[in-house]
Amino acid sequence: MTTPPRTPPPGRMVPRRIGIAGGVLRLALFRAEGMAGFPDSVQGFLNSFAPMLALTLVGGLLVAMSGQLGIALESVGSTVVAMLAQPVVSHWFAVRWRREEPWLRYATAVNWCQWAPMLAIFVLMPLVQIAVSVGMAPGAVAVALIVVLIAYALGLSWFLARVGLGVSRLRALLLVVVVHLVLAVVVEGPLLLTGR
Repeated sequence: MTTPPRTPPPGRMVPRRIGIAGGVLRLALFRAEGMAGFPDSVQGFLNSFAPMLALTLVGGLLVAMSGQLGIALESVGSTVVAMLAQPVVSHWFAVRWRREEPWLRYATAVNWCQWAPMLAIFVLMPLVQIAVSVGMAPGAVAVALIVVLIAYALGLSWFLARVGLGVSRLRALLLVVVVHLVLAVVVEGPLLLTGR
């Protein structure tokens, strides 16, 4: 004999499972409930690295097959360092701000939301085509698109820190600035030192 599924008491709602794709979409639109789409487990956090890592390795392999092994290794290495730098820096702040409990879900969401600016490109492409068709210089349109995407990515990073860690606006801004400074140093620093 099977027992019927339990229903919640009147007035009490059960949160709907929105999944990772739903979480990314909601957060990309700056909706805080998107955080519920991400697991707060170590396994979920590790899984969040898989798509970007796979894409990086495939890209590196293609470059290596074209005879540019050094460039391939450098590209893969800098991408992996960048992927690891963000969670290391954000965890350091989370510990000092006593926000360790929500950090795992936040870090997982950050990794998955790396795809949001790429999705934004598809949304903006019709506007780009319209701008070029009405006579705007393609170079100016390209610069405007890059500026909009950078502003969007930074705004989304700030929003993720704000709602994911539950910190103040100022702390979220501080985290975004420090993370991007660290990324600039660890990714661009070696290139500057080698004169590339």
